[in-house]
Amino acid sequence: MDEYGFYAILTGVYDKEENTNKSIKLQYIGKAYEQKIRKRVMQEHTAYECIKKHLKENPGRNVLVMTGKIVKSSLGKITRQLVDDTEACLIYTNQPSCNAMFKNSYEGRAIEIINTGDYSPLKEKSVG
Repeated sequence: MDEYGFYAILTGVYDKEENTNKSIKLQYIGKAYEQKIRKRVMQEHTAYECIKKHLKENPGRNVLVMTGKIVKSSLGKITRQLVDDTEACLIYTNQPSCNAMFKNSYEGRAIEIINTGDYSPLKEKSVG
């Protein structure tokens, strides 16, 4: 959370017996380019009303945050435009319920995002 990059806000139900979250649903994908993810997540955002509504309608669900960053780029340099295109492609491909922009189409550069590590419920590959 103390890095720049991307974050996904999820909701899930904690299973005490298995010490894990289940029924995980992707709510929102965002980016933190000029500030750390921790700071960005704590700021107000219009999508948070959608997440609060989902939590109210689904008691027992918890909020989870997953983070990610660009670790390799064929362009070499990580620019604002690359970060913007990456966010837009992730939203278009994964269709989080509380994002309003980029859900109907992706119009950025040709891009392929390969998620590694524990990326579920995001898709392993996003292509725009």
